[in-house]
Amino acid sequence: APYPLMVFSGMLVWQFFADMLTFGSNCSLANQQLVSKVYFPRLLLPASRVLCSLVDFCIAFTFYIILSLARYHLVPPINFFLLPIFLLWLIVIAFSVSLLFASLIVCYRDFRHVIPFATQLGIYITPVGFNVSLAPKYVQYILACNPLTGVIGGFRYALFGEAISSTIFIISLGMTAVCIMISIIYFKSVEGTFADKI
Repeated sequence: APYPLMVFSGMLVWQFFADMLTFGSNCSLANQQLVSKVYFPRLLLPASRVLCSLVDFCIAFTFYIILSLARYHLVPPINFFLLPIFLLWLIVIAFSVSLLFASLIVCYRDFRHVIPFATQLGIYITPVGFNVSLAPKYVQYILACNPLTGVIGGFRYALFGEAISSTIFIISLGMTAVCIMISIIYFKSVEGTFADKI
């Protein structure tokens, strides 16, 4: 695939994740009165950001399709129909990480200052501007520990048929499961103290 399309496909994933992390992690502090006075499923606070991030994603994705067809005459392959699966994977990992940081920020306010640096530095450990297969094998496995590596690989597979290593895919999927478990366990352990600490 043309290099601009490869980078664009990685940025689609990264921008969605960064938006969810930036705004979803601060949702509890932004709704202090709601959290402290009324009980409701607090999982909905970071989840509410998914719709906003999806709108931005759809706009960027439309520009990707226009660029792909008009400039490079690249028609998405049949794998394109797998894209919703990888988008769902992206939503799940973005939601779980933002839920974890939303819980941490309530207990430790200084974490909110870490988020901007994390989103700036995170792009360098995520294969947005390069193909994972170009790296040495041991580097590939290290990069695969980042769940977004598998998501970006899935997007590129769906959009222009780029091959993805099954090993990298499985490692990223496993790390996603670990992130989900850690996020939910920590959230459940501190949820009862939200009203007192916020």
